[in-house]
Amino acid sequence: MTETDQEQFSAPASIGAMLRQARERRGETLSDVAHALKLSPYQVEALEQERYDVLPGAAFVRGFLRNFARHVHLDLDARIAALDLGGGGTVARLSTVTNASGEIPVGGERARKGVKPALVVIVGMALALGAGWYFDWFKVDEQPQTTAPRALVEPVVTPAPLTEAPRLGGAEAPPLIAVPEASDVATVDLDEPAADGTTDGLREGAESAVEGDMGDANEGAGVATETRAATEDAPPEAAVPSASAEETELAPGAGRLSFALRGESWIQVRDRDGVALFTGTGGPGSSRVVQGQPPFAIVVGNAAMVSLEFNGQPVDLTPHTSPGGVARMTVQ
Repeated sequence: MTETDQEQFSAPASIGAMLRQARERRGETLSDVAHALKLSPYQVEALEQERYDVLPGAAFVRGFLRNFARHVHLDLDARIAALDLGGGGTVARLSTVTNASGEIPVGGERARKGVKPALVVIVGMALALGAGWYFDWFKVDEQPQTTAPRALVEPVVTPAPLTEAPRLGGAEAPPLIAVPEASDVATVDLDEPAADGTTDGLREGAESAVEGDMGDANEGAGVATETRAATEDAPPEAAVPSASAEETELAPGAGRLSFALRGESWIQVRDRDGVALFTGTGGPGSSRVVQGQPPFAIVVGNAAMVSLEFNGQPVDLTPHTSPGGVARMTVQ
């Protein structure tokens, strides 16, 4: 407020009129002033019209006037202090609350106290049921390893030549039962490249079995000779199947999932029929390969510590991971 404005308002005028003129010069409405002073427009209008009897009391009226004057940049503290509000203006008028109806309930506190424990019990039961349903869905089977090995071992089939080779020696071939035992030993060492050594072992076992059981018979030498010839003529690859080649080859329409864990995690995989192919946990450095018919429904806990490949192609789990670290997705 400039000195010119102060001189203009120094003329004898009521406090309410001075406040109204200052407000209008500032271009403010009653609602603007009421919002700034945290009052109602009705109270601001009463201050400008000097209807102090509708306001709470003398102390409140003087406080309202001082705040109003400061808002419009008027120095009216002296005039407000000397203002004679009269005896009637200091009495607060109480009006009936229009939005109140009904009767005050008796014993309401006790009723509310009885409702709170019931609400706590209901909320607790709802949380318990929700938690039970959530964790039961991810429950780990007691024997999680029973299904996965079956899917991995099914492609490995014992070849027919192992049982047909001894029949080349003639009808009396019971001594050659030792051949499957040798094939079992060879199957354990499928990763070793020495296929010729395995064939020699089979040949030596067949020779010793024939010579031991038929040593007293005159026809033993002939049977052993025929057996050796049949064994030598058989190709080495026919006796020992290549397990590594069978593991890399997938059945038509099948898919392979490869999990590599860098930390503690749990994994669940279901095939297109909803059958659980694998459910289990793993630690850092462990891995898991699951084969089956896609699409696969996958759930991975602590997904940030798990790398996934589908048929040799990396799969990003980040877009499918919830804030809790659980990734849910379908791979096909």
